Amino acid sequence: MKIGFAAKQLEVDTWMSPPNPFGYRGNDKVFEKIEEEIGETKEALELHLTSHTPADFEELQKEIWDILFAVICLANNADKKPRISLDECLDLSSYENVLAYWGYYHMVTAMIKSKDKAQKTLATYIESSNADDLTTLKIGIWHLLSTIIWLTEKLGISIDGCFDLMMEKNENRAKNGYKKEAK
Repeated sequence: MKIGFAAKQLEVDTWMSPPNPFGYRGNDKVFEKIEEEIGETKEALELHLTSHTPADFEELQKEIWDILFAVICLANNADKKPRISLDECLDLSSYENVLAYWGYYHMVTAMIKSKDKAQKTLATYIESSNADDLTTLKIGIWHLLSTIIWLTEKLGISIDGCFDLMMEKNENRAKNGYKKEAK
C-alpha cells in the first residue's frame, strides 16, 4: 500500500505559517518533540494493548500523529534547507514485508534509534550541504517514517485518520488562541 505525504506536508506547512504563533522551531526542538512523542506513544500503546477501549485507541492514534507531525515539521524545515519530500524518502526502499517479524516493543525501540540517527545525519548535512549527506538524511527519515507506518499498519490504524484527528486538534487550538489543552 502506497501512502502519500505531499498533501499532508503542504497542509502542515500552511498550518505552521502565521498567524500560528509557534511556527517552525529549530531542529533540536523538533528532535526533542519526536523523542517526547515516542515516549507518549509507547505509554498509549501499552494502555491500548491492555484495555482495548475505543478511547485508548483514539489516544494512541493522536500520539502516533503527533510523531508524524513532528517528522513532517522536520522534513519541511530541516534548517531552512529545501523541504525534504517524505514521499521521496519512502521511495528509497520498501517497508511492507517487515510487519510480520517485528513486535511492538521492537518498533518503539527502532523509532528511538532512527530518531537519533536522523538527528546526527542532519547535523552533518547542515554543515556540508552535500548531496550524499542529503541522501543519507533521507534514509534516516525513511527509517523513522517506515517504523511509524509499520506500527500503524500492525495496529490497524489509518494514517489518514490520525492526520484528520491531529488537524482537528490544531484547528481547535487555533480557535482557542493556541492555548495547549490539558492532557
